[in-house]
Amino acid sequence: MITKRIRVSARCGLLLAGVLALGTCAVMAQNDGPPPGPGGPGGGQRGRGFDPQRQVEMLTQRLNLTADQQTQVKAVLTEQRQKMEAAMVQKRNQRMEEHGGAPPPPPPGV
Repeated sequence: MITKRIRVSARCGLLLAGVLALGTCAVMAQNDGPPPGPGGPGGGQRGRGFDPQRQVEMLTQRLNLTADQQTQVKAVLTEQRQKMEAAMVQKRNQRMEEHGGAPPPPPPGV
């Protein structure tokens, strides 16, 4: 019984580490160009391409996650998305300040 719990915990830990590694790669691979405008990719609405719920569904299909694992993974992905959005806003503000302009106010929820 204890061995089974250890195996489940180890699998969950490995899964979470993998998800975080994938998220880190996605952040590092992002373009440093200006954020997309209303006519650009995503219609200027940041974060629409990364949906934690959709990611959880995909991981559940591939890895046969339990309900508890799904909840944990969704929490990690949601937190990761919030941190990524905050980092993007910070980078944009930094660029604006470097070019002498005042940074725009952050979007709601960031």
